[in-house]
Amino acid sequence: MPLAAEAGGWWIALWGVWALTLSAFSLAETVTAAVVTAPAAAAAVAARRAERVAWHPAASARAVLRCVAVWPAAVVCDTVRVVAAALTGRGGSGAVTEVRLPPGRAESTAARGAFTTLALGSTPSSVVVDVPRGDRLRVHGLAAGPPRLGRWAR
Repeated sequence: MPLAAEAGGWWIALWGVWALTLSAFSLAETVTAAVVTAPAAAAAVAARRAERVAWHPAASARAVLRCVAVWPAAVVCDTVRVVAAALTGRGGSGAVTEVRLPPGRAESTAARGAFTTLALGSTPSSVVVDVPRGDRLRVHGLAAGPPRLGRWAR
């Protein structure tokens, strides 16, 4: 990927995260976001190039679309389960499970692992605690149940 396209992609993504935190858009906030996220985008490009890694997220585009479709339901279901467990006192200590990523090229597996970690960590009842091998993620879950986002994110 050309350097300018990669930096631009990071800049847009980082600006988008900044914009999500705003309660109201103003010219000052927009300019500040543009200025502050530019060096962060440059740092992201430099870090990836220093590590000499390449991700190919296009290889997992179907998994991303499936996960994006299921993610809102997973957040709602997990929230209900976690709140119910807290209110009833019957939450237990959770369980650690392994999520296996489908086999493929190292770049595709890395992209899938990163996306699956993001998806699982963004729900209220789970967190990725370890990556024992490149094709597996160790996940601690507090409240198990459908829609089991780990299955959809792979």
